[in-house]
Amino acid sequence: MNLRLVVVLCSVAVCSSAFAQDQRPGRWHRQRYQPPPPPPPRDCGTGYDPGCETWRNGRLPMEASAFNGLLAALDATPFEYTRLDLVRAAMGSSALTSAQLGRVFDRFEHEYIRLDAAAACAPVLVDPGNAWGLVARFRHHFIGQDFAKLIAAQQ
Repeated sequence: MNLRLVVVLCSVAVCSSAFAQDQRPGRWHRQRYQPPPPPPPRDCGTGYDPGCETWRNGRLPMEASAFNGLLAALDATPFEYTRLDLVRAAMGSSALTSAQLGRVFDRFEHEYIRLDAAAACAPVLVDPGNAWGLVARFRHHFIGQDFAKLIAAQQ
């Protein structure tokens, strides 16, 4: 008799977790599984960025805090060749989206140095297909063509 009472009590506890009582007394219905909410989208510091969720060579692009730190370091560096060295060092362990590369381009005035920065960033660019619009940032078409060749080699 005692064993039957224990089994009945245990089965009521199990059933109450999978079923919920309806508003009307004596009515039970099965609860529906609610999946957890999706994680928030990544923020790469460039607003809407289609490449922000893209992996390449096992790496995701820089998040907003790291990228804004890189931009602040570039802004604080007075000489362009020193900025170029900073970009080369940062790309050793990071990846960029095309939108982030465009923001890095804005920190360089001389086009040849900008092309050298692009050469340092091209191997770690997670979405090279979105970088074609950056060709227009070069004033001289032959430097823009060299940049286009860099991007085409990454496809």
